Amino acid sequence: MSKNEAPAREHAAAGPEAGLDWTPWGLWATVGLGLAVLLASFVLQVVSAVPFVAENPAAIEDLQTDASYLATAMLVSNVGCTLIILVLVAIRSGATIVGYLALRWPGWRVLLTWVVVAALFVAALDVITHLLGREVVAEWWMDVYATVKQPLFIGLATVIAAPLFEKAFFRGFLFSGLSRSRLGVTGTIIVTAALWAVIHFQYGAYEIGQIFVLGLLLGVARHRTNSLIVPFTIHAAINLAANIQVAYMIQA
Repeated sequence: MSKNEAPAREHAAAGPEAGLDWTPWGLWATVGLGLAVLLASFVLQVVSAVPFVAENPAAIEDLQTDASYLATAMLVSNVGCTLIILVLVAIRSGATIVGYLALRWPGWRVLLTWVVVAALFVAALDVITHLLGREVVAEWWMDVYATVKQPLFIGLATVIAAPLFEKAFFRGFLFSGLSRSRLGVTGTIIVTAALWAVIHFQYGAYEIGQIFVLGLLLGVARHRTNSLIVPFTIHAAINLAANIQVAYMIQA
């Protein structure tokens, strides 16, 4: 066991209250501020659409499958809302960004173990999807990638920006505030997974269900390792694999 892995395991075993000489925002403050962050995300996405609509007003109905708009909206809203989260943490008395968002290095062995577990988990979901006679890659994502003009742009948005905000928000800010309420860790893992799934409304019910199940795994990983780096890496790796997969399918 490396020196980096030991502290991560000790923190995970000790529970969410261990070693804190400060308290996160309370339940209702966390809920209220969380709603404000989601509202800010929506506003930034709408603002991002202005240049596209101004250039071609008739294209407003096509924005949901326009890769250039989606990449722009994700970068603007996700980076902007991540900064908002950092401000909310910074103004909390006694809190530190590292402690509040669990920005702790878990150690290579722990990180790679969870990445492998997640890969097997996603593979199992894909097998189930195939056996049910459904497409492994969602039709919406295929439609989006068919409009991609700059693969690196959409890759930056989906592999870095989206996991950065979503993990900082759901498994960082919300997790710290909710897990110390009556919800507890288990309730928080379920609630954050459900909320994370719901914001992916562009998908169908089946895909949203898969996202919820994946969210449970990410929540468990966040709790067991006491590190946001683990679920972020898992999410980024999954999105990277999805980008490569759909690019191959489009070109085939």
